[in-house]
Amino acid sequence: KGLEIDHFIMNLPAMAPEFLDAFRGWNFKIKSYPDGSTLQQRPIVHLHCFGEKAKCSDEVARVETQVLRRCETALGFPGCLSSEEKREKNDVRIRVVRDVG
Repeated sequence: KGLEIDHFIMNLPAMAPEFLDAFRGWNFKIKSYPDGSTLQQRPIVHLHCFGEKAKCSDEVARVETQVLRRCETALGFPGCLSSEEKREKNDVRIRVVRDVG
């Protein structure tokens, strides 16, 4: 009782994006400040997954988009992450951590 969970680490490299459907309908908390302003708090999700290996630097954006589309599909909102503008709006960052192949 009284415990607020707002940070998740999903370290299931083969299938983590597919589990994002657990966040559908997430009840975002509204935080109020003394000055009367409010802020909608969203959970922080760290998702570790495998993606296709980019064969050259020109392919990195394409591979990142493939991973983001997997996430969009699981969230049930196609197009919510795959453009640069929407990634910025939704505070989405993608980073290649290491090459396991």
